[in-house]
Amino acid sequence: MQQVGGSIGLSALSTVALTATASYLAARHAGPLAPATAATRGYTTAFTVAAAILGLGVILAIVLLPARRRLAALSTAAAEPAPAPAPQPEPQPAPQAIPVALTGCSPVINPVTGAAAAADRGSHLERS
Repeated sequence: MQQVGGSIGLSALSTVALTATASYLAARHAGPLAPATAATRGYTTAFTVAAAILGLGVILAIVLLPARRRLAALSTAAAEPAPAPAPQPEPQPAPQAIPVALTGCSPVINPVTGAAAAADRGSHLERS
């Protein structure tokens, strides 16, 4: 991830330098040293932008990161064992009853009785 951020930052600063160089040459294109002066102006502008971004990063780090005293307080608070809460009994799920209407419609349960049931028991073993 650092390589991606570095390449994006480098391309942005390169664009700033090129834009500053081109605008300097467009405004003051006179003399043999104009391209060298324009390149120097472009690099100076890019370094100024990089320094401003660095300064903004330092200010954000100072404001957002905790101080050493705060880090020490957090580490001692984390090192102290917290009292364990009393174990709560887990609620038992309510027993679920099978509806009576479904037992009569089930393909597994066959409510046939008598002689038809005895004849039906062996019918699945016969081959046609």
